[in-house]
Amino acid sequence: MCLGASADVRCALAQDGHINAFLKIIEAAFVYQAPAVRAEAFRSWVSLAQLFNGMNSTLAHPKRLELVLSPLSTALENEASASVRRAALHAWSRVAKMIAKGSQVERSFAAVFARFFPVLLRDADATIRSEGLRLFAAAFGTAKRHAEPPQGASKSAHSVFPAGLPSSVLSSHLAFFLSLLAAPALYAPAAEQQQQRDLASGWVAVLRWVGEEAATLANEEQAAAHLELVVCSLAQT
Repeated sequence: MCLGASADVRCALAQDGHINAFLKIIEAAFVYQAPAVRAEAFRSWVSLAQLFNGMNSTLAHPKRLELVLSPLSTALENEASASVRRAALHAWSRVAKMIAKGSQVERSFAAVFARFFPVLLRDADATIRSEGLRLFAAAFGTAKRHAEPPQGASKSAHSVFPAGLPSSVLSSHLAFFLSLLAAPALYAPAAEQQQQRDLASGWVAVLRWVGEEAATLANEEQAAAHLELVVCSLAQT
């Protein structure tokens, strides 16, 4: 069963008013017994986000965004199958990329980023935790000045936020991001080596961003405040 929708199909759905029928099909697939079908449903769910993101619609509209994100949040928090949660993670990363490329990042921050990053970093699956850390590092990316991803960050994660999130957003929510990196669960003795490397890459990305911001900020007090937050968070780990 192929649930994927091409650009032409998405246009037809919107023009002919069949979105509700599409939703019923995909929502039924979300609770289908076979994990492979549930995972495919999340891959297809991206089509709805793409539909809202184009065709004179706005994905960042709170009601549309909640419609798109709610099944992803439910799966990442409650789904037993790691493969299905990974599919939900991939769908979320596609939605996050659409939001990051738009002008409503700050408006959508709580729904898209603050809601999902903590869930990813505490997932029982090491693959999801590591990818969450890579996406974290990519959010602090410096692609405007560097052609390649920060060392240690995966190219797939870097492609989600090729230029990082806007500096104004990172600055406003720096304490939140640092609290994620300082979470004690990430430093468990049994943590896999890959997670340890991804965690270190997250700190490197933050430190690089703080250093580059300090070089461009006219407000020295703000630059010092950023650095103090990082130092205090490192001291807590």
